[in-house]
Amino acid sequence: MTSHASRRPAHPGRSSSFYMADSEKIDYNNLFAELSFVAYILNIISPGNEFKTNIKRLLKSDCRLLSLKDMGFPNNWQSLPVWV
Repeated sequence: MTSHASRRPAHPGRSSSFYMADSEKIDYNNLFAELSFVAYILNIISPGNEFKTNIKRLLKSDCRLLSLKDMGFPNNWQSLPVWV
């Protein structure tokens, strides 16, 4: 019997583009992809949540240690379906 304990769960976005348009241009191994996935799931389980608003507010502040590009944010990130 094979143990599945060492298998790492796959990020759903790696095999489909169900929550972001232009997903072929998105690197799924960065903060932007993970935040987008959280936003997508929260929109399902808690409609009306303030996650996206809070992330946008935080990113407008001067508290960043990295640039948006370094965190994987594309230039048009706020117009992607999951962030609208």
